Amino acid sequence: MNNDEVNLQNIINYILYENRKKPLTLDELYSCLSSDYGIELTIPIKKDVLSILSEGLKNYDYFMENDKYFLIDNSDYRVGIYYNKERERDVVPTAFYFSKQYFDSTGKYKLYANEAKIRGNFVGVSTGDAVLLEKKKSSFRIVKILSRADSIIYGTVVNINDNYYIEPFDRRFYSITIQLEGNNFSVGDIVTAQLKEDKGNGLYTAEVIEQVHTDSDFSEETMIEAAKLGMPVGYSKESIEQSNMLPSSISDIDKVGRRNLTEEDIFSIDGAGSKDKDDAIFSKTLENDNFYLNVDITDIPAFISLNSPLGRDAFRKGNSNYSRETFEAMFPKNITNGLLSLNEGVERLTFSGDFEYDKFGNLLKSDFFLAYIQSRLSMTYEDVNKLFVGSLDNIKYEPFIKDLFQARELAYLLRNKRIENGALIFQQPKQTFIYDENHTPIDSVIKYPGDAEIIIEEFMLAYNTNLAKFAHDNKIPFIYRVLPRPSFKRLSKFLKLLDSIGEPFPYSASDILPKKDFRADYFQLLINHVEDLAFVSDDFKKIVPVLTKELISCMERAHYDVRYDTHTAIGGPYVHGSSEVRRIVDYFDSSSCHACYFEKDPLIRDNNRKKYSALAYIYAERANKMEIISEEIESRIKRLDTIKYFQNCEQDEFVGVVSKMLGWGMEVQFENGLKGIVPNSMICDDLLFDGTMVYSPTTGVYYQLFDQLRLKKSDYSLEFGDVYFDVVEKVKENPFFHNSEEKIKKLILRKNGD
Repeated sequence: MNNDEVNLQNIINYILYENRKKPLTLDELYSCLSSDYGIELTIPIKKDVLSILSEGLKNYDYFMENDKYFLIDNSDYRVGIYYNKERERDVVPTAFYFSKQYFDSTGKYKLYANEAKIRGNFVGVSTGDAVLLEKKKSSFRIVKILSRADSIIYGTVVNINDNYYIEPFDRRFYSITIQLEGNNFSVGDIVTAQLKEDKGNGLYTAEVIEQVHTDSDFSEETMIEAAKLGMPVGYSKESIEQSNMLPSSISDIDKVGRRNLTEEDIFSIDGAGSKDKDDAIFSKTLENDNFYLNVDITDIPAFISLNSPLGRDAFRKGNSNYSRETFEAMFPKNITNGLLSLNEGVERLTFSGDFEYDKFGNLLKSDFFLAYIQSRLSMTYEDVNKLFVGSLDNIKYEPFIKDLFQARELAYLLRNKRIENGALIFQQPKQTFIYDENHTPIDSVIKYPGDAEIIIEEFMLAYNTNLAKFAHDNKIPFIYRVLPRPSFKRLSKFLKLLDSIGEPFPYSASDILPKKDFRADYFQLLINHVEDLAFVSDDFKKIVPVLTKELISCMERAHYDVRYDTHTAIGGPYVHGSSEVRRIVDYFDSSSCHACYFEKDPLIRDNNRKKYSALAYIYAERANKMEIISEEIESRIKRLDTIKYFQNCEQDEFVGVVSKMLGWGMEVQFENGLKGIVPNSMICDDLLFDGTMVYSPTTGVYYQLFDQLRLKKSDYSLEFGDVYFDVVEKVKENPFFHNSEEKIKKLILRKNGD
């Protein structure tokens, strides 16, 4: 579009804005152009007007009704982004839309972000979709879907009347019919398809992009589970093209305006085999005996904007997903492991933070800035932990020994300060499978975090908590990680459980959760109380993992929110900002810093704040949704791997602890962290049940919570992901409950209705 066309479009926009209460026909628009602006209506000029109007209608800048033209955001119609806004007790269908106030015919305008309440239902609409809205009094209705945030469909190919269709796994698309183009697939194939055309009446066409199991490091099982839950995989053609066009290294131009940290002894610590190194650190003791900490995060917005193909694919995915020692990255691996990875010996762009702490862990100075670094060494957790216990023989680490020990000292100082400020520390071990070369589980182990993991955890927490305050103080639109206070009901139940095993806690649920407050210090004492039971006796040691899990379940679910609110486990406001390459919230927050803080033009900064304030809601909801999907995929794959492990295990009998009474069976937990189910049907048909015991009046057999049982593999269910066991014998009865006879009497009385 040349300058004359741009000027003509600005004039048309202003004319339609001025006549927003009385829309114009084409002839009336021509008349305004001629009489008010002295434009000679030659044939070329009329062609330009028609071209501008046609393009505007296609892009939904204009809307036409009864042969009259509206400037769409000054009519009864708007173009918005749909999302579900969470309230305390319900979910409200909502859309964000922008409106413009034009000042003159030069194209100057002021942009406003608005929120629209949606009335009525519209089939098939989902979060992030661009929709055409029609104003109805104080609310809006959706007229049509203009474009979809998720146009990728996963499902099974079916054939109806010699036409191929996709049967989607994602429930959002159940209400529409999707016909596949082409025939390069077979009935029963699991495919990824791209929605193409809306044919009307709920019928869409789609193009098959790939068969799901062919394009990922994920196993076919993982891909199928991902498809069932609607987790996007793969990348658009435009994203691949964009990633291939990105440079492999940074240039001198990229460094302009950034702080040079290449002379610092910066290093990274990651898991063995990790290739996407997205953070690096450096710490030292200053001459005044204070501690200096530098944290560097790979700066993705420097190369990838939110609205680029790669940015849109990142939004679609929500995060990187890990399964069976493989992963589906949020960005293509050629850049995740290359340009966006803080690899050893190469210069990279970063969003960095410098912090100074005194010897008591108090923060004295904090500074966030754009930089470029060169990591000196890519370390691994395993090597650093070996170094701390004196068993590492690797000459490359020698120059960093002093730095690592100082880093450990600072990490524990920061941890103790966090506890003092109300943070919670769970010493929770992690169950991990060991896989063979075919990603088949061959063993299950319990892993505890070492000092290397604690260093990275504490330094990233320091970065993220300081970043939260930085964003709030500078009015940067951000997405925060919020964790409400624990559930009073679940906490009360847990404290009763401690009472029943003879280890009561001195504070009640009301003491820990007074009204709307939260005594984090009391809750941390409760955590310590449970963990210390492992040193009381071997019997207690066996049930501490079960108790710890139950205690953690007292916590509410953490979520992303635009409010500057508290994360109760951290002890204050907190963001996820240290993993831009793996989570869209980190990527969004960094992009917001670029647009709303580092941008030098104040007018552009102000407009960006309005834009990013609106976008934050949408990105937060998308992140919450995709996080739940990722966790469910991980849970399903873990259950499938548990089945495979027990199927392939030569051992038939196992000793486990009854960890939960489910009503339809008992959950048992083994020393290797895995779980199984003893169904009631495998014990007896006439069982009586309460929350801590099952009892058979016919046989007199009973089992209680925390009983130690010898179990034999029996069966499994792929549908539910459970492994079933028979009881061989009761190895040891629950040593903590001393009222089993009284409980049995109560069960019988309840059965008889007395």
